[in-house]
Amino acid sequence: MPSSLLTTQRAMLALIQSGLAYTTDPFDKDRYQKLQTLLIQQMAAAANVATADLTAALTQDSGYITPKIDVRGLIRHGNQLLLVQDIKTKLWALPGGFADVGYTPTENVQREVWEETGRHVAVQGLITVFDTALRVDIR
Repeated sequence: MPSSLLTTQRAMLALIQSGLAYTTDPFDKDRYQKLQTLLIQQMAAAANVATADLTAALTQDSGYITPKIDVRGLIRHGNQLLLVQDIKTKLWALPGGFADVGYTPTENVQREVWEETGRHVAVQGLITVFDTALRVDIR
């Protein structure tokens, strides 16, 4: 992961926003909001811009902040494929999930496969890019 200050701050904002979106604990929500305020104040001071303007620009999106890229690992053993069952939908799929900000696609696939299967994998390459907006079954 690149280590510039701005890259680090963007990654921190992404983690904070994800925490705000998914926490159910009111105390954690308050902590995430305070962290977000402090970080935006720091960023505004460094850039010499108004905190309110930066807050408005950086808090428009909600949920898991990412370019909304989903990565999947195709793991074959002979003519078999490794699949995982989705916790929510109970459907079977290739191991994967949302890509985290600041990591390469390879790093994201490796992390997702490890998180979902406990297996460490070496990524050999990109097979395809698929635009889910074109899927007719989810419109």
